[in-house]
Amino acid sequence: PARGPQQLKKPLQPAADAMVKRVSMGRDFQGFIQNMPTGRAFLVAVVGKLRSGQDLRSPWVRARTLSDKTRDADLGNLDPMNKPRANCQSCPCPGFVPLRWSLNSGEKLCCRRCGCP
Repeated sequence: PARGPQQLKKPLQPAADAMVKRVSMGRDFQGFIQNMPTGRAFLVAVVGKLRSGQDLRSPWVRARTLSDKTRDADLGNLDPMNKPRANCQSCPCPGFVPLRWSLNSGEKLCCRRCGCP
C-alpha cells in the first residue's frame, strides 16, 4: 500500500500484542540480540538508565535477521578455526551457521543464525 506523508512522519512503535525481548548489556557499548528467527523483520530500541535511575529510550528502528537464502553454502557448519560445530550450547538454535570471517574481521566468532559465540 502507498504511504502518505502522515504515515511517513509517524514514529515506529511495536504493536500492542508484539512479543518484546529484553537483552541486558550491562555497561557495554555493544551487544548482540541472540536467538531470533531467520529472515524476519522486527523493531529495536535501546534503553539506558541514567544515574538518577530514570530510563531513557531511543526511537524504535527497523532491523532484519539474515535469511537462509543468503547463506554461504560452502561454509557448512565449520567455525572460522575449521572446527565443526553442532547445536548451540546457549540457546535452542538447531545448528551452527558460520559467517564469512577472516583475521581482519572485527566481529567475534559467532553463529549467523542465533548470534551465540
